[in-house]
Amino acid sequence: MKRYKQYDNPLDAIGVNGDFVPTKEIFIDPRDGFKYQVYYNPKSGERKYVRMT
Repeated sequence: MKRYKQYDNPLDAIGVNGDFVPTKEIFIDPRDGFKYQVYYNPKSGERKYVRMT
């Protein structure tokens, strides 16, 4: 029995698919202290903030 879905690209797991491109925007969130990179979808204008490891 399979319990977890496997992803070839970990960004697929959080909904950042092939339409999203990484930007040069990287920042540290002062609330949690983690570093984030911004991904942008030029077709929809949507932005996603992905925590970096």
